[in-house]
Amino acid sequence: MKSKKQKAKLQRASRQELLITIDKNSKVTWNYFLLILLSAIVATTGFLKDSEAVVIGAMVIAPMIGPVIAVAFSSILGDYKTLGKSVLTSLLGVTVVVTISILYAALVDLHLETGQYLSRTEVTLIDIILGVASGAAGALAFLNRLEGSLVGVMVSVALLPPSVALGMSLGSSEWELAYGAFLLVTVNIMSILLAAVVIFSLSGIRPVRWKDVQRASVSRLLSILFIFIIVSLLALVIFISEGHFNL
Repeated sequence: MKSKKQKAKLQRASRQELLITIDKNSKVTWNYFLLILLSAIVATTGFLKDSEAVVIGAMVIAPMIGPVIAVAFSSILGDYKTLGKSVLTSLLGVTVVVTISILYAALVDLHLETGQYLSRTEVTLIDIILGVASGAAGALAFLNRLEGSLVGVMVSVALLPPSVALGMSLGSSEWELAYGAFLLVTVNIMSILLAAVVIFSLSGIRPVRWKDVQRASVSRLLSILFIFIIVSLLALVIFISEGHFNL
């Protein structure tokens, strides 16, 4: 009879090692807060200077992959306590970025015609593909303990710049552009979570205690179903907004 590890469709690090990392990534630390704060300042400056290199630099230092991956992982295990902490940590990261960008808009005379900004206020169906690819790459990197690699940058690509654009739009009272940026942030987060939840399911992640197995099975199914429905609804909104279908 094959062992659980042999049954898993994807290779991964030891379960205990992954759980320790998830617990660490679910918590708000000063290191996390300061890195998010600095990356927000650098990214917003890059938007104002219309400098792609500066924006990329901000994505390198932004630790946005950890909490998002922790959300997906804890939902697979039905660990609602860690799930709650991970969601709050992820929301804090996005909130800090948006707040910094709003402050920039209030204190600096912004020029919102830059390409770095405008490209993050529009959302298309292709962005769902980007989010899914980012989430899958992030989940695979985590399973193999490679979260310190450039895969983290790929996740930040989907989360950091749109959050900056959202804050700049709100601070400048550009409500239509703010809607586009908000939709892009939401699409990317949900797409990343969908891919990560599927990848973790295929990896064979399961609770150790038998009494937790049934709860985890229900949680896993509900997580995939809920996120899939949200992504589908967002795709429909994008499809309609692009003029492909009129109600």
